[in-house]
Amino acid sequence: SADVCGTALRLALNELGKETILRLDELLGGLDSFISQHGPNKTLARTCWQDALPITMGQRFLGIKDSFFLVRSELNKTLENLCAVP
Repeated sequence: SADVCGTALRLALNELGKETILRLDELLGGLDSFISQHGPNKTLARTCWQDALPITMGQRFLGIKDSFFLVRSELNKTLENLCAVP
């Protein structure tokens, strides 16, 4: 019936989402390790207004890490909604 198909799809998506969260956790841990090792190293950044702006690798990769953390948080909220009874 339609209820069974919808529930099966939600369960499958929930399992895939949990696996994705585990992989994102691994990625976040790797970024933490990279930032602690290479964070103080200087590099150059580009913006729409200015080229060759000096920053550290830590600053650059902390922004990337924060973006992935937001994705992980949103995915976790979505998975909670998948488990709700309609």
